[in-house]
Amino acid sequence: MGPGFLAGLKAMCEPWPRGEIGEQFKAPLKSDIPTLLLSGGRDPITPPDYGDQLMKTLSNARHLVVPERGHQVGLLGCVPDIIARFVISAEPDSLSADCLDRVQAVPLFLDRNGPSP
Repeated sequence: MGPGFLAGLKAMCEPWPRGEIGEQFKAPLKSDIPTLLLSGGRDPITPPDYGDQLMKTLSNARHLVVPERGHQVGLLGCVPDIIARFVISAEPDSLSADCLDRVQAVPLFLDRNGPSP
């Protein structure tokens, strides 16, 4: 997306406070809290492998991958319904996710304006 985009991101972060990162910061998260992990199958930022790694230490979790999609999947197709059912039930294993296979891919973004019409 070009050096101008990166320069803008750096400028936004410049005023943020800085501090030391403790040893526990990078320790694996261990929890039995009901957890729903969502990934886009083509996410270059947080690929599905990251969710798979988290699943190793989350004992009450489910990882759903939306095929052919990128980083933002929470508002796509049936995903909002899946999220709502999870919030109501707090039972990740009971969620039906067959509808994710019907979420369509989008054209390739060549710049930050999105896909060509």
